[in-house]
Amino acid sequence: MKKDNKAIASKTTLNLVVRERKFLKTARVVPLVVAVLLLAALVGKFAVADRLAQVAAARREVEDIESQIDALQAAYADYDEVEERYNQYTYKDFDRTLADRMDVLALVEREIFPVCRVQRLALAEKRLDMSLEGLTLRNTSDLINRLKADKLVSEVFVSTAATTADNGAVQRTTEMTILLADAVEEGEVAGT
Repeated sequence: MKKDNKAIASKTTLNLVVRERKFLKTARVVPLVVAVLLLAALVGKFAVADRLAQVAAARREVEDIESQIDALQAAYADYDEVEERYNQYTYKDFDRTLADRMDVLALVEREIFPVCRVQRLALAEKRLDMSLEGLTLRNTSDLINRLKADKLVSEVFVSTAATTADNGAVQRTTEMTILLADAVEEGEVAGT
């Protein structure tokens, strides 16, 4: 083996050979890298991931609300048509010149039921049509006079028919049409 001839510094000269310390020793680098990664993971979780999860949850809520709104709008799509149909059966758009139906029925109960039997009764707008049984001509005349005296009645029209039953009894059927008076004056309706 051959020795290398190296110049060795003599004692009279300053030895400038410095051993460099290695800062990046694995024993020191690994904990530092782990700490940086841990810090990055914590920042990523709390600053980014949690916020993204909150945004996603809020987006799902908004989508749920939008779907509920769409469902409600679909359910009420024909609202105007249903309201118009409903108003046909209520007093909202009711012709106020028509007499109150309960008053008309009270009139029938008060004046007609005590003197005869009602076979048929039809009430439409300002007209009340009835088929009555068991009235004599005198009873019919008295009934017409009482009805004309009532404020609900404008006019009364009567036609009678008589039939003979097998046992010889005469049955009279009276067809009566009552025209009802206006419930309120036209000027009052226009003002409301």
